[in-house]
Amino acid sequence: MYIINACDELYVHIALLFSAMTVHGIVFDDILVSSIIPIPKAKNINCTESTNYRGIALSSIFGKILDRIILSRYADKLITSQYQFGFKNI
Repeated sequence: MYIINACDELYVHIALLFSAMTVHGIVFDDILVSSIIPIPKAKNINCTESTNYRGIALSSIFGKILDRIILSRYADKLITSQYQFGFKNI
């Protein structure tokens, strides 16, 4: 929400940051950090067993922006396994 409603100067600074990371081949650790949040698989489960949870990763906003840029530019060059079925465009 903050990025969408930000001024144009922020977009320039984000572009400069990502360009510098690309040129120098460095990604800052803060962009790569994610928090894993456990989500119960169902309502009526045994909450004491770890197998009854799935984890979702919450990434930083800059990491998400960088992911979107990479996917939009290089999606046709990225190949996944033929055994990967979830989260694929058909």
